Amino acid sequence: MNSYEGSLISVEGTDGSGKGTVIGELRENYYPNFEYTQEPSNGKYGRITRQELQSDSDPTSSDFFLFCADRFDHVHSLIGPKLEQGETVVTDRYNLSTFAYQSRVIDEEMDTVDPYDYIDHIVGQFIIEPDLTILIDAPVEETFERLDDDKEKYEKVERLKDARRTYLYFAEEYDYVEMVDGTQEPEEVIADCLELIDDVI
Repeated sequence: MNSYEGSLISVEGTDGSGKGTVIGELRENYYPNFEYTQEPSNGKYGRITRQELQSDSDPTSSDFFLFCADRFDHVHSLIGPKLEQGETVVTDRYNLSTFAYQSRVIDEEMDTVDPYDYIDHIVGQFIIEPDLTILIDAPVEETFERLDDDKEKYEKVERLKDARRTYLYFAEEYDYVEMVDGTQEPEEVIADCLELIDDVI
């Protein structure tokens, strides 16, 4: 639970769901005074993680631990301090992305553990729970078509379908997750997001 004075909002969804469009609109036209960030972050470990995502290697659990290092640094160097100052932080991807994209990798390589429990045990120790997570949802067949040709290694149809299933599972599990229909026109998606944000700030 977020016990800080500021509010933490994360925007989630599979690649191509429209997260970037929504966050760009929030930053440019609605809430320019918010602190905007992303994961992988722009910190040291985030830059390493982003390089790895561009590689030709197959996803492995080493990616998960890179994401963990970046999350720890991100929370302690930026998110936590900004929340302490009473600011509203909006992050493009956060804790649900770890479950969505890394649970399959954990399941493939560590078949003796429950991937959700394992991820929660590792990452849950330093997560600041969001006040709101906006999950922009749309079928992978639609979102995949929106991606450019220079795809990252997790941007494969079957992995994106796994990620979407996980997102939908956690949308039912966590009260702070609110779904927005990503198949709508962009202005309708943004309007839905604004309504949700206004309820928590």
